[in-house]
Amino acid sequence: MLCAEKLDSSNLPEPPERPLPKDCCGSGCVPCVFDIYEQELAMWEAECKSLNAYERNDDIAVQACNKGVGLKPDKYCDFTILSVLQETPDILRFRCSVPNNTSLGLLMGQHIIARSKARNGSMIVRRYTPISPLSAKGYFDLLIKIYPEGCMSQFVQTWKVGDKISARGPAGHFEYTRNKVGGCINFYNLKIAPDIITVGPAVHLECTRNKYHRVLMLSAGTGVAPMCQVINTVLDDEKDETFLRLVYACRSYKDLMAKKEIDEWTRYWNFSVIFVLSQEIEEENQSYRYREEILRGHINKELLGKEIRNDLSKLLVLVCGSKTFNADMITYIKDLGVPDENIHRF
Repeated sequence: MLCAEKLDSSNLPEPPERPLPKDCCGSGCVPCVFDIYEQELAMWEAECKSLNAYERNDDIAVQACNKGVGLKPDKYCDFTILSVLQETPDILRFRCSVPNNTSLGLLMGQHIIARSKARNGSMIVRRYTPISPLSAKGYFDLLIKIYPEGCMSQFVQTWKVGDKISARGPAGHFEYTRNKVGGCINFYNLKIAPDIITVGPAVHLECTRNKYHRVLMLSAGTGVAPMCQVINTVLDDEKDETFLRLVYACRSYKDLMAKKEIDEWTRYWNFSVIFVLSQEIEEENQSYRYREEILRGHINKELLGKEIRNDLSKLLVLVCGSKTFNADMITYIKDLGVPDENIHRF
């Protein structure tokens, strides 16, 4: 057995928990839950080898994390919780500190991998997308949904101010560079040239500047988190004239997450949002913000037909939600004529 020559197995850390087949959505996520598992397994093996050589370096690793950019791809770093707020009935908002007033070092669309130890000693890992600006220094914000039977949720709901979140990253291959000429979003992965956009790990889209005039974002529930990064980054650049449209599906108005940020973004001329509420109950005293677009029901092909309009070559569609939601949305927009290269699923 690995690492068992000098240490009793009871002194070794438990290996990471292997995902179940049902944990994979089958949609080609990068990284997939099984990719993360393989990374965790390699890190566990390295730790065992270190212990076998009597070199316990966890503290050294944490110290190393605290000296530069907040995240390390192959080392877990600790981030202290500064505040905990109840965002919605089942979502908590955490603000965590980043040492030395640095940033996490994420690019747009990337996320972090957080871990916690289960009762049996095995490690549970989950992916979370910070909703704070990528340029934020000294802190980052997470919105985490609490599931009654969720393995990670059992620990997340006990986190309090002063506790530490163990995370690594960046993870994900959907990256963004601001357009300094105006009107176009340039996404890239492995390389970027003046007139080339690369969407995803191996899809190249030849284009001219300002190819995408509009970005349509289709999100459900916590799937709004990566959209927040897109919105934050584009609106933060006064030279970027891309139109952003968020179609946000949720159960009810009170369940909307990142509502504070969304309300602030509506002040910008090139951002708009429609909330599609599937379980909203009409109440006599129900009130919404002035001029809010609210639709009761579900996102369907008819609604998307109105959102997509005619000029498909100038449109980029981003999708993030549950496995079923993603499949339905992609089917609808393809039926409406949006080509594969103009679609990205987080």
